Amino acid sequence: MKKLFINILKITLIVFPLCFIISRIQLSEFTIAIHKVSLWTIPLFLLVTLCVIAMQGFRWWLLIVPFAPDVTLLKTMSSHFAAQFYSIVLPTSAAQDFIRASLLSGCSDKSVPWAATFITRLNGLLVLFLFSLTGIVLVGKSVFPPDVILISVVLFIVFLILVFFSFSKKITRPVRLLLEKKIPHKIMFILTEIRQAIYNYRKHRKILAVNFLVTVLTQFLSIITAIILIYGVTGKIYFVETLAFIPIIEIITISLPLTPGGIGVRDILVAGYFSFLQLSMEQAGVYIILSYLGVAMKLTGIIPIVMGKTQKRVKPLK
Repeated sequence: MKKLFINILKITLIVFPLCFIISRIQLSEFTIAIHKVSLWTIPLFLLVTLCVIAMQGFRWWLLIVPFAPDVTLLKTMSSHFAAQFYSIVLPTSAAQDFIRASLLSGCSDKSVPWAATFITRLNGLLVLFLFSLTGIVLVGKSVFPPDVILISVVLFIVFLILVFFSFSKKITRPVRLLLEKKIPHKIMFILTEIRQAIYNYRKHRKILAVNFLVTVLTQFLSIITAIILIYGVTGKIYFVETLAFIPIIEIITISLPLTPGGIGVRDILVAGYFSFLQLSMEQAGVYIILSYLGVAMKLTGIIPIVMGKTQKRVKPLK
């Protein structure tokens, strides 16, 4: 019954937002909006998207290699791109992290890829919060009420505190004891190993600092992809507004990992953002369609998958 409810919820989150957006679009205006797209922005968008995907894999490797020197950058990137390919059809946006870590679970310390995945995700959320807060402050009181700015600052501080707590054994101990009562021993043992691997990063602050800087650049390029696409559709640059809203959209999508790639949830939020910019729903529709071209870049993940299978079939000469 619970599984049925979750499946219905997933379908609803995909279908309802898309139906709502389509119902607000006039075909004649939509056609005009398509013809106004600056075509040169599409290949630029795809190129920057590919760079973002590659940098996501690189920052993951930066956290893995100090504890698992047997894991090469090539092997890490192969696993990362393969997981990107699988994420196209995976039931949730979070499943990609599990697939990616699983593909590297054969390294000397199996807990390291999972610990690196946790810290990478944490760093990503932290940077998104930081960018969004910066954008909200830059947009200013002329757009946002003072309460919104204050709430954003408070939420950011709370998130920073939670990040700090996550690296403290003493503070997280009650959570571990509670989980031990609810989770089977074998699974709990694996989680304990991952927990210890996460705590080991406390002794490698330089690695965390470098990873944080790479994450800042990666997330900034991700926001740039949205700016490029919006410019391609509207002919205008909304830098500060996009800096404020796109990270919020990504945070919400990550926090609700219920649909493949956040489809439906992200789309309705993007439509709301275009409404905030006083742009038409037709322009929002064109943006959403073009944004899904970014999924094509994930198809590059089939290359390491095919190469891996081919290498397994090739027998060494005796």
